[in-house]
Amino acid sequence: MSNETLGWLNDNVLVGFTEQRNGAWWSRGGVDSKGRPNHFETAVPLVEVEKRLFNWTPEPASLQYVLLGNKVRHITEKIGVTRSDTGDLLGIFAENYPFTSYRERLLDGLSDILDTNTNDLGIGSAGLLRGGAQAWVQIEEPDTTEGPGGIKFRTSLLAATSLDGSLSNTFKRVLTMVVCDNTLSAALGETGPSYRYKNTANNKLNVMSAREALQIVQQTTDAVSRELATLIDTKLSDDGWSAFLAEHVELDRAKAKAAAGTPKGGNALTRATKKMSELNGLYREDERVAPWTGTVFGALQAVNTWDHWVQGGVREGTQRVERNAERMVTGYYEALDDTTLTAIKRFATV
Repeated sequence: MSNETLGWLNDNVLVGFTEQRNGAWWSRGGVDSKGRPNHFETAVPLVEVEKRLFNWTPEPASLQYVLLGNKVRHITEKIGVTRSDTGDLLGIFAENYPFTSYRERLLDGLSDILDTNTNDLGIGSAGLLRGGAQAWVQIEEPDTTEGPGGIKFRTSLLAATSLDGSLSNTFKRVLTMVVCDNTLSAALGETGPSYRYKNTANNKLNVMSAREALQIVQQTTDAVSRELATLIDTKLSDDGWSAFLAEHVELDRAKAKAAAGTPKGGNALTRATKKMSELNGLYREDERVAPWTGTVFGALQAVNTWDHWVQGGVREGTQRVERNAERMVTGYYEALDDTTLTAIKRFATV
C-alpha cells in the first residue's frame, strides 16, 4: 500500500454532485494546489478528467536489470510501463503488454457499455492512486434517491484498472450510502454484478458480455428500495445484537486463548473487546447507524461503517482512502456484506 498524501488526493481526485452530498473529507477548500476546483456541484466535467488526470499515456521502457533485495539480476522478455509525463516506472510486464491508456480503458469503455457519448457519462468521481498506477471513474445518476427509513443512496457504475497489475479492468455496479459514503453491494446481501477482464494482448472489452453481466438496463431504484425495506422491517432485539456481536468478534475464541495463557491470548481478547465496544458505539450512538438501531439494516450498517472508517491496520487518513477504493473494486465489501448479512439474520426476530 502506497502512502498517498493529502496533496496528492487534492491534485488527483475529482468529486462531483456535491449538491447531493458532502465533499471529500480530505478536501482543502475544494481546490487543488493550483487553485483549480476539484469538487463540482453537478457531474465532473469530462474535460477536467482528461486534462488533469488522463493527460498522459503509458509508455514502454526497456529493462535489462532489476534490483531484488541487495542483488542485481539480469532479466529478459520483460518491459517496463512508465508515465509519459514523469517517466515514473509503474509496472513490469511481458513484452506483449498492450499499452492502452486510462482514457481508452475507462472512459471509452464506459461509453461503449452504456452506448452513450463520453460527454454524457455523468461522472461522479475520478482519480489516480499509487502515483498513477491505479485509476477509476465512477458515473452516477444525477439525483439521490431517498428510500425507506430515510436512507439516501446513489446507484452508480464504477470502472477501475491499473498499470501495475494490481487490478484487472473492472466494471461493476455499486450502491453508495450518502449518509456516510459507505459502499454496499448493489443487492444488499447478493454479490453485485461486475465484469472483469485482464489487460493482456489477447483480451479486449466484450461490450455485449459486459452489458449482460452488469444488467445494464439499470437496476431500478424500486428494487433497491424493496431490499432496504426488508432489512429495515426485519427486527433485531438487544439480545440478538449482543449475540451477533460476540460471534462477529469471535469473543469466545479470544477468551479461550486468554484463559489458555497463550503468548498472544491477552492481545486477542483486548482486540475483540475493543472491536465489540467500537461496533456497539456505532450501532447505538453514531448518526450514520443509530437511526436504524434495532433492525438488521442497522447491524449491517454498523459492520460496514466500522470496516470503512474505524478498522485499524492502516495509517489514518490517506492510506484508508486507498484501501477502501481497492476493496470496493476487488469485491471485498460485497463479500463482507453477504457474510455479515447471513450471520445477522440468524439472530433476527422472525
